[in-house]
Amino acid sequence: MTEEFVAAKDGHAVPLVVEESEGAIGDVILCHGLTADRDEYSGLYVRAAAALRAASFNTFRFDYRGHGRSDLPSEQMTIAGETADLTAVMDLAWKRDGLPQYLLATSFGAVSAVQRLAAGADHVRGLVLWNPVIDVRSTFVDPGTPWSRTAVNDESRGELAAGAREYVLLDGFRLGFNLVHEMERTDITGDLRDLRLPILAAHGTADELVPYTYTEAALADLPRSRLISLPNAGHGFLEHQTDVLRETVEFLSGLARAEGDGSDW
Repeated sequence: MTEEFVAAKDGHAVPLVVEESEGAIGDVILCHGLTADRDEYSGLYVRAAAALRAASFNTFRFDYRGHGRSDLPSEQMTIAGETADLTAVMDLAWKRDGLPQYLLATSFGAVSAVQRLAAGADHVRGLVLWNPVIDVRSTFVDPGTPWSRTAVNDESRGELAAGAREYVLLDGFRLGFNLVHEMERTDITGDLRDLRLPILAAHGTADELVPYTYTEAALADLPRSRLISLPNAGHGFLEHQTDVLRETVEFLSGLARAEGDGSDW
């Protein structure tokens, strides 16, 4: 395991952990959610990385700006900035070993992952989404969820726009004006449906933070995609993590085998 930094195009230093597997067949880049860090909640990404390395994948876990060990305050985090951070990690992985890449994105990490893929990413062969944020505006702004409305509401948005406050607090995480402005106009449903990649998604049907219905609608009848519906599971699907990890490893291993023998997934 190595801990290092990679510079995004705007100069931000992205902290990451690279864990290599001997005879690796691909690189998996893990994109964490809002208010989390490169370990994800309860160490989910630590366990995921171990399972992936056992299946012969290198893993790249990093902290988005404003999170974890990043030296930027959380109120300076933006979707555009997160996309730049992810790009830097993807470029580093490609220069490091030139292996096929796979993205695993959780919750808000799906936004930058899908936007980055929509811009073109020839080295990426598959996408995994766990409880993904798809329609950002509907999830956080209009109508929002009871969770998001504690921070993002008409009053707080007006105060941000007027400069009366610099950020709003969501579970102790500072959301700045630029991020809230992005949230008001972001929906990655179209970008996701335009991807020509195999996609595996897992989402709890009782998720109160990120509505399951947005994921279900985005993936409906989408070729080369599969949605694992987790009955009565909330955000983080704690009781289903072992099964989701197994399904994820099997999915990515199948893509890597197809890559190796030139067959279609």
